[in-house]
Amino acid sequence: MNDELQATLTFLQHQNFQVVVVDSYKFDEDYLLALCQAGYWVVLIDDLATMSFPCHDVEAAAMQLGDGRVQLIHSPTSVCDLMLDCDLAISGGGQTLYELAATGTLAVAIKLAENQEKNVACMDGMGMIKRVDLENTSMFADSLVEALRLVMENSNLRREMSIIGRKKVDGLGAKRVASIITSRVRDIEFGRFSN
Repeated sequence: MNDELQATLTFLQHQNFQVVVVDSYKFDEDYLLALCQAGYWVVLIDDLATMSFPCHDVEAAAMQLGDGRVQLIHSPTSVCDLMLDCDLAISGGGQTLYELAATGTLAVAIKLAENQEKNVACMDGMGMIKRVDLENTSMFADSLVEALRLVMENSNLRREMSIIGRKKVDGLGAKRVASIITSRVRDIEFGRFSN
């Protein structure tokens, strides 16, 4: 058993967790199987579909642990409609944050991968989201509850977050980029060079 797996199992035992969500490219099927064999429900998020790991049934885990408050939606016809109907989302720090911002949906964001750091830091700095860090795993649950409470109990903050998100991600970015490219091409064609 490698050191990281042993550390994970030790941490899980001390936290009394029942479900483990794995969203990383660095774990292999043996690692996931070891978590299952230790008695944990394992949910694998594998957007590259590189593994054929038989994770526990997500719906069964949600039914057992969600106490009826978790709804899993399969193949939604419109994620936008779901976001618009949502009061507050807990999201990873990737592309979904832009979609939530565009719909004005409030978000508490968690950096789940190193490539999300700039996204989460920038959006938190602009006031678009509230950030919760996983670095201190022993404090994660408390930090998440604190961030959720802060957003839920402050109507001015909710309004500001929603407005800032829609202003910063207004759906016109592609049009602006096309306009800049077109302008630069014209400058080159007519011998006008600008920075």
